[in-house]
Amino acid sequence: MAYDQFSTPSSTALYSEAFFASLTFAQVENILYPHIGLPTLVKEWRFCAETQASGRATLVLPNESVPPISALQPILQSMEQAYADGMRSVMIVYSDPILGPSENFYHFSKIRLFKLVNNHAGHVQSARELLRYIERQTLLPPSLLELFKSSRILAPIEGLWTSCVPLYKLWDFLDENWLEEDILNALSELCYLREHANSGLPGSPPSFLFFPTYFFTEASRLYKSHPKVLSTQLLDIRRRIHNTGVRKVAFIAHSSNHYAAYCQVQPQLVLEHGDSLHRAPSQDVLDILQWVFADLDDVYACPTQIVSGEIAHQGLGTGGEGSCALAALNFIELRLENGTRRWTGSKARYFRDTSLQELLVYHFTASSSPATLGECITECMEVESGLDSQVNSHSNLGFTGYNDYNLLSPLANHPIYNFLQAMSQLTPFNLPRMPATLPLVGNLVTQYIPQKLADVSVCPLLPALEIEAGIHRPSTPISSKKSRSPSLEIISPSRIRPAKRSRAKPLALSPSLLSISDSDIDVKPLRLSKNDKDQGQLTLSKLGLTTKKRATQTPCKKDHSPTVIDLTTPKSHPLDVKIKVEKRADRKLPPNTKSVSKAVSKNDIVRDIKPSQGDIRVGRTFASMEDGFRAVCEQQAELGHTWIISQTYRDSNGHVKKLTTRCNHYRKPQETHKVDIDPSEHRRSKSKRTDCKAHVNVTRVSSSTSWYISTAVLDHNHEREVHEEGTASHRPTTEERDIVSKLATSGRAKFSRSQISVVLANEGHALEPRQITNISNKARRQAKDEVSSHGGNFEAIIADLHAKAAEERGWNHRLKLDDNGTVVCLWWQSPKQFGLTKRFNDILINDNANNRNDAGYSLNIGIIIDNFGKSRNIWYALQAYEDAATHSWVFRCHLEVAGVPPTTLITDRGPGLISSAIRDLPLTDHVYCLFHLDENVTKNLRPRLGSEWPDFQRNFWRVYNAVSPEEFDRLWNELISRFPAAKEYLENELYPCREKWAWAWVSTKFTAGVRTNGRVEIENRVNKEFADPKTSIFQVYVRLNERTQGQAADDMIRVRDVSDKHQPCIAHAIN
Repeated sequence: MAYDQFSTPSSTALYSEAFFASLTFAQVENILYPHIGLPTLVKEWRFCAETQASGRATLVLPNESVPPISALQPILQSMEQAYADGMRSVMIVYSDPILGPSENFYHFSKIRLFKLVNNHAGHVQSARELLRYIERQTLLPPSLLELFKSSRILAPIEGLWTSCVPLYKLWDFLDENWLEEDILNALSELCYLREHANSGLPGSPPSFLFFPTYFFTEASRLYKSHPKVLSTQLLDIRRRIHNTGVRKVAFIAHSSNHYAAYCQVQPQLVLEHGDSLHRAPSQDVLDILQWVFADLDDVYACPTQIVSGEIAHQGLGTGGEGSCALAALNFIELRLENGTRRWTGSKARYFRDTSLQELLVYHFTASSSPATLGECITECMEVESGLDSQVNSHSNLGFTGYNDYNLLSPLANHPIYNFLQAMSQLTPFNLPRMPATLPLVGNLVTQYIPQKLADVSVCPLLPALEIEAGIHRPSTPISSKKSRSPSLEIISPSRIRPAKRSRAKPLALSPSLLSISDSDIDVKPLRLSKNDKDQGQLTLSKLGLTTKKRATQTPCKKDHSPTVIDLTTPKSHPLDVKIKVEKRADRKLPPNTKSVSKAVSKNDIVRDIKPSQGDIRVGRTFASMEDGFRAVCEQQAELGHTWIISQTYRDSNGHVKKLTTRCNHYRKPQETHKVDIDPSEHRRSKSKRTDCKAHVNVTRVSSSTSWYISTAVLDHNHEREVHEEGTASHRPTTEERDIVSKLATSGRAKFSRSQISVVLANEGHALEPRQITNISNKARRQAKDEVSSHGGNFEAIIADLHAKAAEERGWNHRLKLDDNGTVVCLWWQSPKQFGLTKRFNDILINDNANNRNDAGYSLNIGIIIDNFGKSRNIWYALQAYEDAATHSWVFRCHLEVAGVPPTTLITDRGPGLISSAIRDLPLTDHVYCLFHLDENVTKNLRPRLGSEWPDFQRNFWRVYNAVSPEEFDRLWNELISRFPAAKEYLENELYPCREKWAWAWVSTKFTAGVRTNGRVEIENRVNKEFADPKTSIFQVYVRLNERTQGQAADDMIRVRDVSDKHQPCIAHAIN
C-alpha cells in the first residue's frame, strides 16, 4: 500500500477533508471542535512499527486535545520516510501538569487529521462568528438566511471571474482591521458588472474599466524589471482599450498594507487620487501607466498629472480605522455618479454591512442561475494581429498573471440583473447619525507665509476651495516627470471664502505634513455657534471624535484622535491655525485658550503606533500609556538600563494625564546614620543611585485616548546595569498579568509558580518569580473578594447552581443548615451524574477526604461502576462533620435522586458511616473495604505480636480466604488459639462484622469484583492535585465540576473505541 493511501484519513471520519468540504454554516454553530493545545503539550514522540487500528488511534473525537501545528510539523515532515522504513504509527508523550506524562499511539491517518483540525480551526471560528453577526444585524431576509445556513463554509462566492473568495472569509467585514485583497477585488468586479448593467446595453463592451489590485501590482513589478516586459494580461488590456475605447478608468493600488484609489475620466489628462490616510500618491504611478498604455493616444489619453480628490480621513476617533479598502472603493464609486453615499469613518459599519450583504445576495443569485458563468459572458474584443508586435519581443515569456474581468462583458442572462432586482427589494440600512462637521482635513487655502515659515508644507488630500477672482492661482500639479517636485504656491489674498463643493477645484499641494514652529503660531479653539449645536456638533463625543494639538498621520488600523485644521484669513497674525474641538458639557473652554505645539517633522510621525525598538523621540504617539512605557523600557533594556515609573500626574477627574518614567539610578545617594554612632563605624554601603537625569515624559493628548512623548532625555551618567547577555526586569504588561491571573485562579488545575513561568516562556514572556507570586496572590485575593461579594463561598455556589439549573435540566443540589443558619452539608450533582445515578444504581462506593479546602469541610464523593468497569463520580458533598447524622442526610439525598437503594455499599469502617447505613440503607449489603481492614489490623496487632507478626499475617489471610462459613469458623478458632495476644481485638472488633468483610460471605454478594474502596482513594489522590487547605470552597466546587466533565470525555472515547470495533463506519453515522 502506498504511503498516501495508508496515511489518508477515511472520508467518513470526523474532521477529514470531506468533512470540512461539506461543513455548512448551520453545522458550524453547534459543532464540537477539538481543543488545540499549547506547544508544550507534546513532550516527545517517536515512530513505531505496529499498526494502530483502534478508534482512539485513528479518529479525532470532539473536545479531544490536539497537538498544535508547530509540534506536528517535524512529525509530518518525517512521516513519509518513516513509512518507507517500515514505521506505521506514532507514539506521542503528552505532558499534563496534573496527571503527568501519558503515552498515546496514533495511526498516520490521525496525524493527518490533527493537521486538518489545526488548518481549519480559524475557518470554523470565522464562519461561526459570521453567522452570528448576520443573524444579529438582520443582514439577510429569512429565506436567504436559510440558504446561507445551508451553504458550505469553504464554498466560493459564485458568479465571479477574477476572485475566488470562500464564504467564511467574509468574516473580514466584522471588524475594522483589514479587508483581504481577494474580497476587495470581488467588490471591484461587482462594481464593474453593476455599472455596465445600469448602462442598459447587455453584451456590449463596458466603457468603464475597473482594474483589480493585481493590475497595478503586476504593472509596477514589470516596470521595475530589466528588461521591461508587458505580460499577457497587460497586452490583453491594451487590445481591449484599442478595440472598444473607454470612458473611465479606475484601479486600486495595494502597498504597505494600505489601499489607495486612482480614477481618470476621459479625455481629461488628470488622474484623481484618493487615500483615506491622506498620503501622497505614488511617485511612479504616471510613469507606469504611460509605459503600459504607450502608443494608444488615438483611443486613450494617458494621464500626465495627478490631483488629490476629496476623501474622508479614516480613524481620528470617528471609526473606520482599518477601512482603507472600502474608502478607496467608495472614492471610485462616487466618480461613477451612481448615487453612492460618501464614506466617512463614522459610517464605516454601514458600508461594511452593505458590502457584506451585496456579496451574499449576489452569491445566492449567481448560484441559482440555470446558466453557467461561461454562458453569461462574452469577450469584449477581437484580437487584431500585429497590434502589439512592436511593443516588445518578450511578451511570450510565460507570465502567469490573473483573470481580468475587464476583458468580458455580461450578457442579458448574467446574474447581475437578477441581483440588482433582488437588492432593490431589500430594505436599505439606516446610516449612523453624523456629526455636523465631517472629519475631513479640509477648508485649507494657501496664503502669505513669512520667510521664517517657508518650510511649512500642507497635506495634499484636502477639499478644494474656490477663491474670489483675481486672488486664486492654481498650484502646480504633480508632474509625470520625477525630476519635477511639487511646490506650494505663495499668494496673498485679501478675503477668502469657501466655495460650494460642487464647484470645487482640487489643489495639488506638497505631500508632507504640516510643520510649524512654536513662536510663529497660536493654537486656538473654534467657538461653536448656536447653529453648530443645533446641527448636532455636540454629538461628536458620542462618536469618539476628540482633538489633537497637532496634525499627525493616522495608521491604517489604529485609533487616533481627529484634527480639523483651518488656515483662514488672519486677523492679528499672518497665519492662524484653528483647531475645531467639540464643546463638552463637563468642561468649558475659555475663549482665548492658547497652547504651544512643538515642531514635528514628517520623520517624527510614525504610521504604526506599536512600540518599536530604538525609536524613542519627542512626538512619537502611542495607543495607550502602557504602550509608551513599555516601548521606553524595551529600548533601554537593549542598552542595559532598567527604567521605572517615577511619577504620575492626574487631572481634576482623577485620570492620569502624564507619566514620568526614569532610569532606576535617578536621585542622589543619601546616607542615613544614627547620631549616637561614631562616624568611623558607619557602614560604607553602596548605592545604585547616581542622580541620573535620563527620563521620558509620556503625555495624554487632550480629550483623547492617545499618548505621545513630550520629553525624552536619554543620556545616562553611569555604565550599563544589565550584562549584555542578561535580561532586564520589566513591569508586567496587561497581557502577562492576564495570563498569570487566569492560571492562578484556574478552575481546571492548581498551577505552581514554575508551571506558570513555563507557560509564560512559551507565550514569549518572561517575569521574575517574585512578580509571578505577587500577581498570583493578587488574583487569588480578588477571586476571594468576588466570592465574598456574593455573600461567601456557599452563597456563590448556591447562586451558581441555581443559574445552572435554570439553563440545563438535571442539576440537583441539597443544603443542610443547623439552628444558627450555618451550612452543615452541601450535596450536588450535574445532569450527567444524575443520568449515571439512574442507570448504575447497583454499587455505591463512598469515602471522605480531608484537607481539601480552607474552611475545613470534608469532601464526600459517591462513586459507581459503569458498563466499562470504570469509576464515575455521581455526586459530591461538602460536610462540616463526619457524624452519623450528616452521613445519614447524604445517603437520603442519594436515595431521593436514585429512587432505589444500592444493592451493595462499599465503605471503610467509620462509625458514622456504619450506623447511618444501617438506619437509611437497611436493604443494602454493606461491605467493608479490605484495604482499611488490613490497615486497622496492622495498626492494632503488629505492636502486640512483635516477631510473630509475619506468621500471623499469613494465617489471617488464610482465614479470610475460607470458602464457607464453617471453614471460616474452624480456621478462626485455630488463629485465636495460636496467637492469644490478638484474641481480644479479633473477637471484639472483627468477628462480629465478619459477614461484611470475610470472603465466605462477601463472595455471595454482587460487588463487581471490588473488595476495597480504592476507587475513591484514587479519586482523592486526583482531587488532591487541585484542592488543598489553601483552596477556597468555591474553587473546589468549580474544579470538581471540571473533573466530572473530564470523566464524561473519557467515557465518550471508550464508547467510540467499542463502537469502532463493531461498526467501522460509525463516524459517518455520527457525521
